[in-house]
Amino acid sequence: MKRNINEFKNLSIEKTQNGINGQVKPVRFIEKRKEVIMNYSVLLVFILPFFTIGTELIHSTTTEYIETLNATTAICTEGTTAVVLIVDMQLVTQIRSNLNQFEEDLCNENYAIFEKISDFTTPVEVRNYLYNLYEQTDHKLEGVIFIGKIPWAYQWYVTTFTNPDIPPSEKEVISFQFYSDLDGSFAASQDYVSPGNQLFSFDQHDGDMNWEIWASILPFYKDSLSLTADAINLYFEKNHSYRIGEYDLHRCFLLIQELLTATTLEEHNRILDQSISGQYSWTPFSNAEDALIYFNSPVDSMSVDLGIEDLSQGVANFTVHYAHGLAYGSGSLSIVWVESNNVNTVFFWDSGCSVGNLDAAENFITSLVYSPTSSVLVAKGATARMGGMGTNQDGFFGHNIATQLALGNNFGKAILNHVNVPLIWPWSLNREGHFAPLIFIGDPTLKLRPFADFTAYTKAFTVRFSDNSIGFISDWHWDFGDGQTSTEQNPIYTYESADTFNVSLTVVGHSYSDTKTREDYIIITNPNFITEQTSDNLKSFMLFQNFPNPFNQTTTIDFTLPYESNLDLSIYNVSGRLVETLINENRMAGYYSVKWDASELPSGVYVYKIKTNSYSEVRKCLLIK
Repeated sequence: MKRNINEFKNLSIEKTQNGINGQVKPVRFIEKRKEVIMNYSVLLVFILPFFTIGTELIHSTTTEYIETLNATTAICTEGTTAVVLIVDMQLVTQIRSNLNQFEEDLCNENYAIFEKISDFTTPVEVRNYLYNLYEQTDHKLEGVIFIGKIPWAYQWYVTTFTNPDIPPSEKEVISFQFYSDLDGSFAASQDYVSPGNQLFSFDQHDGDMNWEIWASILPFYKDSLSLTADAINLYFEKNHSYRIGEYDLHRCFLLIQELLTATTLEEHNRILDQSISGQYSWTPFSNAEDALIYFNSPVDSMSVDLGIEDLSQGVANFTVHYAHGLAYGSGSLSIVWVESNNVNTVFFWDSGCSVGNLDAAENFITSLVYSPTSSVLVAKGATARMGGMGTNQDGFFGHNIATQLALGNNFGKAILNHVNVPLIWPWSLNREGHFAPLIFIGDPTLKLRPFADFTAYTKAFTVRFSDNSIGFISDWHWDFGDGQTSTEQNPIYTYESADTFNVSLTVVGHSYSDTKTREDYIIITNPNFITEQTSDNLKSFMLFQNFPNPFNQTTTIDFTLPYESNLDLSIYNVSGRLVETLINENRMAGYYSVKWDASELPSGVYVYKIKTNSYSEVRKCLLIK
């Protein structure tokens, strides 16, 4: 049942004094709703986030604020985090059915969802509304998705460079961080005049500049109401298909690099190594076994053109594209191309400047998300010139975002986790240049779907199954093909009859799932011979997949020796450098389990190798911190 927002959380406010400036701040506790209105009427003018022109404070009146909250519909309120959808009044009736399905999908994924039909006339009103909703939900609000047109806020900033030969760059951009940093100060200095004659433009941003929420948009399309409604309806249908598992895209990372070109094989190897696991790589995505990296070089099989072909063929669900951009295109890709070719990926990260410039009637990122030939559901772009999101105390932005997604966080949360960690020098010199032009088009609540995979080792009719799935996984459901099932991650199962069996594994991460079925996978030929896996009947070498995998800190590696052997079990990084030797000694025949502690190592793909005088085998594992 839909409910008014005041039924979601009834709060009253009590005045306390800030010991620094004596500014009134709210203290929240459960109380009667009538006291909410009474106390807000007294205190609202003090607690709204500041937006100033000179010394004048601009804010909504108390009456307008109360009416605005009363006009908010609580779709569902049981979620652990909240998202608000602010919907353009012109679009509501034309997208209502698919909007309802989108809201239901979000509720099913444990979000508290609010809907506000937009009647805002200024960006200040929008920001004030978001701030107060953030407060009233006791900071459960995680993000906002704008649907259609909203009033823009603009930000003017100067980018300076460590190279003194490069002159400073001045820009005025549409700024979505105005809606993300809810308690910072945005101001226009006394003598500031908007270069673009924008009514709401500021040149000062200070105070606590962390982002409280992420902000994204499903924008107007080609200045047409009907085209916008059609595009958004199609987008919601694609979004629903992804959430219910109908997207058939492999969980894989695709990097198309148009900013770097190699002219020699040595340069090629250097760029490739840097892209896989260098300082500015997207580990743990980029150093995964099936990661795909393309750039122009003497190695023709890794050209940009082939990377674009892979983008069309749907080989990866997460794509990063590095290129110079303008509103109408990015590198080799253009609006015309994405609207006439398949773009088969879910997450698209584009580095091009101005590719998301909403001041243009058409822009590349909007077309990328809205095109009927595209599978993209969330895309990052820029409203003007920008230099990426910088490196913070946790590392390069690509690594930080990939790590958060691999851990099971949604796209928006991954962005917040990077933005809210301080940048290091020299990136800290230009914080506004990294974050002010950012724009996200689509749905940042989306997460990577898990990818199910497994192998098995059979001895007589006892089978040891190894889960090789990728992604954040909380539940495993095995079907052994004889009517029996298991919820263990790596079960050992004994069949009771001779037959050939299909085996299925379904993995679940949050509300997403994936199923892998191997037909005629297990063949039992001697059901009357029952034996245990002991050293007496281990007739072959075997190295099993580590458990758990991916892992954080520690994991276990199992192997079998059919006879006494001089054994070496070692760990290597993806460049082939020895990291650690776990065993280097003579061992008797038997079944062994070895614990590996990787707590001092960085996240990434590692290789473990077993070697004897007559046998050698390697496997890969993924460390995520």
